[in-house]
Amino acid sequence: MSEEKKDSNLGIEALKNRVKKLESDVKNVTTQINDLEKKKIEAIAMLNALQGAKQQCQMFLQEINNDDSGSTSSTGDLGSLGGPPPTEEELAIQKAKDAGKANQ
Repeated sequence: MSEEKKDSNLGIEALKNRVKKLESDVKNVTTQINDLEKKKIEAIAMLNALQGAKQQCQMFLQEINNDDSGSTSSTGDLGSLGGPPPTEEELAIQKAKDAGKANQ
C-alpha cells in the first residue's frame, strides 16, 4: 500500500507542477494580450493621423485646383481628387473663357 501512496504522491506532484506552469503561461499570455491592445490603440492613433494628413493634402489640392480654375492655365491637372478627366467640350469651354479673360 505504501507503493500506491508513493505513486499517488508522484502524480500529485506532477499535477501541482503542471498547475504552476499553466498559471505562469496564463500570466504570460495575459501580458501579451495587454501589450497587443496597447499596440492596437497606438496603431489606430497612427491611422487616424495618416487619414487626417491625407485629408489635409486633398483639401490643399482642391484649393489649388479652385485657384487655378480662375487663372489662364487651368487646363493642367495639379492634383485631381480622382474625378474623371475633363471632356473635349469642357476643355473647349474653358479655353474660350480663358481667351475672353485674356482679351479683357
